[in-house]
Formats: sequence, C-alpha cells, structure tokens
Amino acid sequence: METRLREPDFPYLADDGDVGAAAGVACAALQRSRGLSRGLPATVTPYGRHDSLTCQLARGAQAGAPGMFDALYDRLGPSILIWARMPRHCHLRSCMEPEDLVQDVWIRATRNFDAFDPTRGSFRRWIFKIAKNLSIDLLRQFARAEGRGAPQALGGSSMRVLAAESGCDPSTWQQAARSEEVTAFLVRVSALPGDEQLLLMHCGMEDLPVAQVAVRLEISEAAAHKRWQRLRARLAEQGLPDGIIE
Repeated sequence: METRLREPDFPYLADDGDVGAAAGVACAALQRSRGLSRGLPATVTPYGRHDSLTCQLARGAQAGAPGMFDALYDRLGPSILIWARMPRHCHLRSCMEPEDLVQDVWIRATRNFDAFDPTRGSFRRWIFKIAKNLSIDLLRQFARAEGRGAPQALGGSSMRVLAAESGCDPSTWQQAARSEEVTAFLVRVSALPGDEQLLLMHCGMEDLPVAQVAVRLEISEAAAHKRWQRLRARLAEQGLPDGIIE
C-alpha cells in the first residue's frame, strides 16, 4: 500500500514546487560517487535544471542498476546528518539522535521509492521532504509524550531493519560523516548568520527554488540568488565535502 508523502504544516519545514530531474549515465555516475566527483559541473538539460550526480544516481536506481540506491545513501547520508545537526533543528535532537534520523529517513525512502517521480522534482528535494515529514512526526510524538509528563528521546530503526529493507550498509556514510572535513564544515556552518544558514539549508541541501527561499527571507529573488552564489563560493573555498550540496 503506497504511503503518500504529505505537505508539512510547520512553516519552516514547508516544501513544494516542480523542478524536473535530469537524465544521466548511471555507470559513470556510480564511479564518480566513489570519490571522483569533486568539481563536477552542473549542466542544463531538457529534463531539468541540472544534471547533478545525485540525479544521475537516482535515474540509475529507478532503472534497476545495481548499487545505485546504495550509492545514493552513501552520498546523501552526511548531508541529511548535517541538516539534522544544524542549530535551527536543535529541537529535533531532543526527539531522536541525528544518526537514527538518517536511517529512518532512508527506510521511508526505500518503502516509497516507487512513488518518486523525477518529472516533479529532484531526488534530493524528495529525500529531504521525507526528512521534514519524519521530523514533523517526531515533534508530534514528543509533544504528546511531554503532555503525558513522560517526554523521552525516540529510538530509530535498527541497522538490521535498514539492511533488510534496502540492502544499504550505513557504515560507509557514517565513516564519511565522522571525517574531519565534515566535522569542520559543521563547525563553520554553525557560525554562519541565521539567514546564511537558511540559504545553505534550503537552496543547497534541500534543493528548493531560490524564489521560494527569497520569500522566506523577505528579499528579492535576484538578491537571494546573488547571496546564495556568494555563500556557495565562500564555502567551496573553505572546503565543501562531496554530496553536502549539488
């Protein structure tokens, strides 16, 4: 029975829009996902805004190419983890450990992968929508428990469940997430002004359209675009781990 991903009703978690995902070469994408993708340029295609590595891997996974879904997990796991650890999401850490959140996000993605439609948006946007919906569920469960006077952190699904349902091994992305490069990046992100954290989170990690982000920041679309490009360039100069943004 298909589970429909609903629109969040928390303002800061809202997500909508249609941006087509691009086609790509699956085998080459898998090779690049194993460490050869740094500096891969984004290109405009007839199928979407960019032909990113993540989009290529998602296309390969939909086509049934071996190892593609696992490669997606390796690539995006650290990004979701950093997203969950950002200061703006501190309340989520009262509900569930970020590492457990990533595993539960991927279990939901496995169960709903047939519902992913690349003509309606990128895989990155789709997976972060799952993360945001899960966050809503966690906050509601925690609030109900708090109302009963017994709030406690919620345990995530076990690695055994993840392996059984998706065949993915979390050890690869967890090793990457614990790297000095990712740790240093999270420290830099935590020191960013609030509006720049929002730009990074919404434009870079969640792949939301700049126009939507501009509305949230109450600035023009042109200003949001320029500020995001400047921030992205600055982060890249300081060291931007692979897969954190496209």
